[in-house]
Amino acid sequence: MAIQIHECQSFGLGSLILGALYEAMWSACESIKLTGSESTFLG
Repeated sequence: MAIQIHECQSFGLGSLILGALYEAMWSACESIKLTGSESTFLG
């Protein structure tokens, strides 16, 4: 991607944002799993 930006070529910004969102959600889920808490956000 860095090469594409440097050469002024187009790249999938939507895919980049979606990937970042997916990574953030995965990280949040892993963090919740590691707490080992019995409680949930819903009750």
